[in-house]
Amino acid sequence: MLPACLMVSSIWGHAAGEPLGVVYPESESRDLEKVFDTIIDGIEEETRSRIDKYSLEESFDLAKLKSDITGNENSIIIALGPRSREAMRKMDLDIPVVLGEIFHASIELDKNEITGISPFPDTTILLKKLTTFAPYVRKVLVVYNPDKHQSLINDALESAKQIGLTVDARPARDILSSAPIYQELADTMDASNAIWLHSNIEDSIFEDLLRKAWDRRFIVFSNNNMGYVKRGALFSMVPDDFQMGRELGKLAVQVQANPVRTGVARLKSLNTAVNKKAADHLDIDLDRDWYDWLF
Repeated sequence: MLPACLMVSSIWGHAAGEPLGVVYPESESRDLEKVFDTIIDGIEEETRSRIDKYSLEESFDLAKLKSDITGNENSIIIALGPRSREAMRKMDLDIPVVLGEIFHASIELDKNEITGISPFPDTTILLKKLTTFAPYVRKVLVVYNPDKHQSLINDALESAKQIGLTVDARPARDILSSAPIYQELADTMDASNAIWLHSNIEDSIFEDLLRKAWDRRFIVFSNNNMGYVKRGALFSMVPDDFQMGRELGKLAVQVQANPVRTGVARLKSLNTAVNKKAADHLDIDLDRDWYDWLF
């Protein structure tokens, strides 16, 4: 390992719970730092324990991290993001680890091997939000990589049955093979359809979808990408950082009491961003209770 810049600090909660460690990647982005701070505030609020924070540079000293965690007598670690997950994987800790994959990961976590919260949303919450905006939608179309996101699609298929929707999932393992599928979908969709962007796509494909969605009056929505809403998608559901921290804190308390792997839960703490111009164009009369941000 290269020399580390491993920052360690402590926060004291209201009660004398067992000390808990939070590992997260260091970032030059103030916005991202704020995300981590808010998540940790939520963890502290839920656990009422002392929290030791470990901020990791891209090149960090794994031995020092392990020594700090051991020295602080942390009874459990919450690891935020892929870098922290990888650090925990490489360390032979004899304490439980809870993962909070707050970024839009390129691959899903193994639900059976770990304990944590997925970066992907609870599909029932996501699809119910769609029906709130547009109860006339009958089919949701999604393009996905079966090597990476089959579990997410399986959940969506089950959720759709409960809600009364149909999910038409089209497999594509790379950008090259996904482009003609998106083009075909956009050319045949109507107002009873919606297209779900569960991960980022090429800008040219996105812009083409938006143009055709405007002309054919179908809905484009996403999860975990507010930028798509600012550019014209109807809505996106993104993490509520504080409440997600509380979810992670609650999970950590449960694991402390019973240190067994509980699997990966879908993210339930979600906020909704809406594009007003798209809503107006689709004649959707927005209720203020339906969204958190309006663009």
